[in-house]
Amino acid sequence: MRELGRAVQLLTARYATGQLLTARYATGQAALDWRRCLRTLPLEEALRAALADSDPGPQITLAVVVVAAEHHRIATAALDSLLAEAVRRARKADTSWDLLGQAVGMTRQGAAQLSGRLRQRTT
Repeated sequence: MRELGRAVQLLTARYATGQLLTARYATGQAALDWRRCLRTLPLEEALRAALADSDPGPQITLAVVVVAAEHHRIATAALDSLLAEAVRRARKADTSWDLLGQAVGMTRQGAAQLSGRLRQRTT
């Protein structure tokens, strides 16, 4: 139940952040869409606009941190899942931990430990 509450908070914060950035940075058709339909800018576009702003102010800078952190979390989870599956398939094809370790720049023990951590994160 606590996780559901946290998810609702994150979605609310993300939506409010999108609204804040759109209200400030939308131009042209995007500004019309915002005023007429409350359609927010794609978050990456809003993030880039905010980062290009020479004087964004504290509220915008915090909004940028929220958006960047969320994008980082999503990207990290996706890459972890991809790497975990690649390692699983390599091991299924009898690739040694030594070779996997070399491929990722660590020892075989490090590669095995990394694989375990990735499996925990992606399940």
